[in-house]
Amino acid sequence: MSARLLLIGPPGAGKGTQAQRLSEALGVPAISTGDIFRMHLRNETELGLKAKAFMDAGDNVPDSLTNDLVSDRLSQPDAAAGFLLDGYPRTIDQVRALGCRRRARGRARCGRRAPQEACARPGPSRR
Repeated sequence: MSARLLLIGPPGAGKGTQAQRLSEALGVPAISTGDIFRMHLRNETELGLKAKAFMDAGDNVPDSLTNDLVSDRLSQPDAAAGFLLDGYPRTIDQVRALGCRRRARGRARCGRRAPQEACARPGPSRR
C-alpha cells in the first residue's frame, strides 16, 4: 500500500507523536523539515551549507531551498512506497512546490484536523 500523508498543525498539536505512530503502522518514513535540516547540516551537504548560511544570519531558510531539501529527501529509496510529512508544507510556495511534485509522482492526502482544545496549549514537555 502506498501512503503519502501530510500532518499540518500548530506547534504542540502532536504532529510528531502521531507521525511516529502512523509511520510504524504504515511502514513509511515520517519526515520533518527539522530532521532534514539537521541531517544536511551534520553531513555538510551543499544544500545544508546553503541553509546554514541563512540560519547563522538569523534568517528563515527560503521556501525554494526548503523545497529542494524536502524534494531531495522524498527522492530517497525509503520514501518510494510512501511517506508522512510532519509540518510541511507551511507556506503557499511550499504547497505549490509539493503540488508540482504530486502531479509528477503521485497524490498526497490530508489527514484529520486536531481538536482545538488539543492545540490550545502546549503539552508539559513544550513549556
